[in-house]
Amino acid sequence: MLKKIYFQLLKDMSNDLCSFNLNAFDSNIFDLDIWSIIISYLRDPRDLMSLYNSNRWLFQNIMPKVVKYVYIDPIESIYIPDWVLSRLTNLRSIRCDIRVETLIELNNILKKCDSVEEICIRISTKKEYELLHIVSYLLCDEQLDKRYYRLEEYNFKRCATESIWIGKGKLSNSSISDRISLLILYRSKLKSLLTFNYHFSETTYIEILSLAYHLTDITYTDGGYHSCTSNQLYRMLTVNDNLKNLSYLPFGYDYETDRDTKFSNVDTFVLELHQNGQIYPNLLTLSIPISLTDISIIKNIFPNLLSIGFRYIHSVIAMGKQELNFNVSDLMYKQYNVTIYFYLSFDSIEIRQQLNRDIEAKSLISNQVCNILSERYPRAIIIDMENKLSPFILTKDNWLFNTTY
Repeated sequence: MLKKIYFQLLKDMSNDLCSFNLNAFDSNIFDLDIWSIIISYLRDPRDLMSLYNSNRWLFQNIMPKVVKYVYIDPIESIYIPDWVLSRLTNLRSIRCDIRVETLIELNNILKKCDSVEEICIRISTKKEYELLHIVSYLLCDEQLDKRYYRLEEYNFKRCATESIWIGKGKLSNSSISDRISLLILYRSKLKSLLTFNYHFSETTYIEILSLAYHLTDITYTDGGYHSCTSNQLYRMLTVNDNLKNLSYLPFGYDYETDRDTKFSNVDTFVLELHQNGQIYPNLLTLSIPISLTDISIIKNIFPNLLSIGFRYIHSVIAMGKQELNFNVSDLMYKQYNVTIYFYLSFDSIEIRQQLNRDIEAKSLISNQVCNILSERYPRAIIIDMENKLSPFILTKDNWLFNTTY
């Protein structure tokens, strides 16, 4: 709606500003500051190209100075043309695809975007430039420590798309076939890792991570058939002596392992830690779906914990307005930064039958409960596990760039 208003304003302007004499321009009729603000909100490269077609004077004279961020949903494949990219001299973030076919092209892009902190590059070539080759090239560039890269390439040998999300010490390498070589190349810079839980069943993978001495943050996902086991959680926790943050990041997928299995694995993990009697003073964040009854145990195992996660299952006993029988103690809420993994439970046959007749009822109940939780605990992070979660590619994007699109 906002974009429609902008372009209606553009359309209602003079038909052609190219021949306009700015010195004789009445600022009351046309205020350049207003148009600068309007154009600065354009993010989609398709909108920028529409601006070129609707008013080239604005495109050539205002847009280069005010457009700093270009963004498109990573699920879509939208390229920013080179003639638009070369015009945007004040860019800080390019979160849409740039097509690169050769290393010469890549080098030219990097020089052209010297001040840009976030770059998304799609390698489009059948030449023998494998994604790992591109990463090796980028590792020689000091800019890798200053900005993020979202790299993607179609692997003709595997007949699959591979992607690497890397930069500023972060790495997500879930879809590359040779992730071991990638870890070896990047381990000296690696600080934060987004990984599938089942990677922590691979001995070589764990051994290389144990040599990544700067690794302090691990975020794991356990989508689909691969429920995170207590043993995998323990391996993440003990991968080195420097780990400070261990977090669970859910995403949307077609099939989900029974959540009771996931809960059982987390409970087993906590119980085994309690039985071992070992203390982990370095850990500051443990955001996983822990049972609320185990919080007292967690305090003894992780004495310096600042952030904690736990699961909350709301039992729906009637349709309509929901009442929550749930309270986080004031002491815990003040002591920790809280993440709540929220689930719904429908225990009676009558409720389930009503849900089958009204497909939107579950979503409405979920939103209602989340709103109550947000009002009651405004500083808490509420993760709604019942409504549709973001797809994996968008989840990775938000993790890499620290955003919530």
